[in-house]
Amino acid sequence: MPSSVSILDCTLRDGASAIAQPCRQPFGPDETFAIARALDRAGFRFIEVGPGLGLGASRTPTASAPTSDEDCLRAAVAAAETARVGAFFIPGIGTVEDLERAADLGLGFVRIGVNAGDIGLAAPFCALAHRLGLRTSINLIKSYALSVDGFADVSAAAEQFGADTVCVVDSASGMLPDEVRAYVEAARNRLQTANVGFRGHDHLQLAVANTLAAVEAGASVVDACLHGAGQRGGHAASEVLVKLLDRLGYTHGIDADQTLDLADQVADGEVVASAAPAAFAPLDLQAHRAPEHGRMNLACGADQTVDEALAKVRRLAAQTGKATLFCLTRAAHGGLLEPRFPPVRELDNLIVGTAEYPTLEIAEDVVAVVDGQVDRIAVDASSGIDDLDHLVGCVQRSAPVSYSNEDATMCATAKLIVELAELRGAERVALVGFSPRWAGLVWTLAERNLDVTVVGGQVTGLPARHRSADELEAVDLVVGCSAHRDRVTGDLARRVRREGALVDAGPGALSESAFEAADELDLPIYSVDRGAGLDSELSLAIDTHELASDILGTRFEAVPVAPISLFDQPGQPGHPGDLVVDHVGSPIYTLGVADGDGGLYADANEALERVERALLARRFFGGTEERDSN
Repeated sequence: MPSSVSILDCTLRDGASAIAQPCRQPFGPDETFAIARALDRAGFRFIEVGPGLGLGASRTPTASAPTSDEDCLRAAVAAAETARVGAFFIPGIGTVEDLERAADLGLGFVRIGVNAGDIGLAAPFCALAHRLGLRTSINLIKSYALSVDGFADVSAAAEQFGADTVCVVDSASGMLPDEVRAYVEAARNRLQTANVGFRGHDHLQLAVANTLAAVEAGASVVDACLHGAGQRGGHAASEVLVKLLDRLGYTHGIDADQTLDLADQVADGEVVASAAPAAFAPLDLQAHRAPEHGRMNLACGADQTVDEALAKVRRLAAQTGKATLFCLTRAAHGGLLEPRFPPVRELDNLIVGTAEYPTLEIAEDVVAVVDGQVDRIAVDASSGIDDLDHLVGCVQRSAPVSYSNEDATMCATAKLIVELAELRGAERVALVGFSPRWAGLVWTLAERNLDVTVVGGQVTGLPARHRSADELEAVDLVVGCSAHRDRVTGDLARRVRREGALVDAGPGALSESAFEAADELDLPIYSVDRGAGLDSELSLAIDTHELASDILGTRFEAVPVAPISLFDQPGQPGHPGDLVVDHVGSPIYTLGVADGDGGLYADANEALERVERALLARRFFGGTEERDSN
C-alpha cells in the first residue's frame, strides 16, 4: 500500500461542461488560468485540461470544446508554477501533430486512452510521447471488459510500450469496490516500475468508495474533480478525497481548506482570472513574451470585444447583486491597434471591467457603449490629464470617477519587492523606467533598509542614487517600472547577481532581450499582480467620490453627520453639533459631537445617544436607518 498518493485533478477537462451554468460559457482561457493557478497553489501536482475527448477534439463537429487546445494549454501552463499540466489523447481523434504542438506549448504529461482490448493502438503514441519528454499514462477504457488476469496481461504490455502509469478505468461506473481492488492488485503485481492509476465515475455514487479501494490496493495516481463535476454521473470530488486521504493517513501535499474553498467558488461560477490567489507569480517565459500588435498578452486575459466584456460585467452583477464599474486606461504598448479587455474582476462590492485603449478616439467608442450600462466609469489619471478631462467629459449617464493605475501598480510593486527581499535576501534594487510619481516606492524600500538605484530617472530629494545604464553595478533585483519610459534591456538583466531576479511591474516593461538574458542566465522573472493594488485604488476612488457627494447635508436619524476621515483638519468636519462618524454612507459607530473647530464636545448630547441607539439596533436587531439630505 503506497503511503503517498497523487490526485490528478480533471476539473478543467471533465468538469467544464458540467459546471458551466446556462448563462455562462464553459471554461475559456481566463477561467482556465484562474482555476489552474488555484489548483497549483493548493498543492495539486497533476492538472488535466482540454475537452473531454482530448487533444484534437475541438476540430470535431460534435465535441463540446469550449476553447482551442492551444489557448487552453497556454493559459494552464502559464498559471501552473509547480504542477504538471496534461491532456487526454485518443488515437484517431488526436494526431501526431496535436501531440507535438502540445509538447511545444509546455504539456507535462499525456494520458493515452484506448479500449482495454485495443492496447496496440497506444504503442506508437506512447513512443512519441517519450521522445517528446512527456510523462505518459495509458488509460485502459472499459477495463472491466477484460478478466482480471487479462487486464494484468494488458497492463504488462502497456508498461513495455513505455507507460509510466497504467490506469484502471471504470467507464460505465458499474464496478464495486472489491472489483476495483482486484483489478488494481492484478496490475500492481504484474508491473515492474510503472504506477497504477484509477479513474472512476459516480453513476452509482461509488466514485469515492472505489477510489479509496483503488488506493488501498496500491493505486498511486487517482482522478478527481472539484465538486465531483463531470459528464453524466461525475467523478470523485477532489475536496472530499483530500479530506478522506488525510483521515486514512496518506500523504498527498494538498491543502484541504484551499481545495474546499476553490470547489465552492467553481461550482458557484465565481472564479474569474482575477481569482488567482498569489500576490505575485513567476512568469512563464514563452507565454509572456511581448505580444504582437493587436494580440492579447496572456497576462491580460483573452481577446474579447467591448460588448462581450460588458456582458460579463452585467451578468456577474446580476448574479451577485454588486455594483458595476468600467475602467479606461491607455494601453502600455504603443503599437496596439485595437482595445484590449482584460478579465473581469470581482471585488467585495463591485464587478469591474477594463478597457486598455490605444487612442482617444477608440476610448470614446468604448465610452459610447458602456455609458449608462454600468454604475460608474473610472478614467485612469496616469494616462494623462488630457485623456482624463476629455473622457470624463464624454461620460453622460454613468457616474464618472478618476483613479490612478500607476499608483496601484506602485503599491503592488512595493509589496512584491519587500517580499522578495525577505525570501531571496535581496539588498540592492535597481528601478528602470522610473518616474517621479513612483517616489513613494523609493521611500517604502528605503524604510526597509534596501539600497535603491534609479536607472535613467530623476531622484531629487529621494533616498536613492542615480546611475546611467552603463554605470549600474551588480544588484539583486532589477525592476521594470513601465513600458511608457525606459525598458529593462538584456544588458541590464545581466547586472543581476546569480541569486537575484527580474521584476516586471508593467506589461512591456521588460524588453525581448531581457527575456532572452533571463533565459540564458536562468534568472527568475516575477510579474507584479497589479490586481490587488488596483482593487484598493478603485475602492478608494469610489469612497472618495461618495464622500464628496455625501459630505454636505448628510443626515442620519435626522442628525447632521460628518466623516471621521476629515477630523484632523482644523475647522472640520462640518459645523458645531454635527456627529462625527466612521462613514457617512454606512456608519457603524460614532466618535462624538463636533465643536466646529476640529474638536469634540466633552459631553454627549441627546442627538449622540439617539444615533448610537439606532446604530446598535441596525447592527444587532435589523433596525433601519433614515437618511436624507437638506
